[in-house]
Amino acid sequence: DADVCLGDMMVLSGDGLGLPSWRAAASLDVQNVLRPEALPEETTTYYLSLENGACTLTDSVTIFEREKTNISVQDQVICRGDSIRLVLEGEVDQVEWQAMDGISDLNSSSPMVAPLTTTTFMVIGSLSSCEADTAFVTVEVNELPEVALRPVRRYFPGQMVTLSAPLRIGSQSDFEYQWFPS
Repeated sequence: DADVCLGDMMVLSGDGLGLPSWRAAASLDVQNVLRPEALPEETTTYYLSLENGACTLTDSVTIFEREKTNISVQDQVICRGDSIRLVLEGEVDQVEWQAMDGISDLNSSSPMVAPLTTTTFMVIGSLSSCEADTAFVTVEVNELPEVALRPVRRYFPGQMVTLSAPLRIGSQSDFEYQWFPS
């Protein structure tokens, strides 16, 4: 199965031995060849029959007619100083990201970004003659935590020691801790 934009032609590809015959042939240029050109005006299922003596083999392919390109990108969260790959979802043959600092390739469907603050990126994607689609993706940039460890403590072997590390990000101070070695 395949997608085609409204008004676009597609070459169907059949393979096998025997005399070919296509059904749903109104939008085909020729119906008795293995590779006819199709110009569907709506989603259409084409059936190819190959006759070889008393044997007939039939298969089908559906061509989905699309009027518009459909794209999306998932929002992301990173820490300040990190980078992340934005992955455009949807079938496109042309991509254009809004020109912004911190984006690796304005024409890539999966550029790397490294914004310094929370940023919303805009991307336009198109497929052949389909109407283009626009998507927005927000990359939230979190501040790095500040950890303040107390100076080295002296203790006797076997003595219980309480460790503490006040942690603060902006006005937040309620976090989970994981100590190494445990």
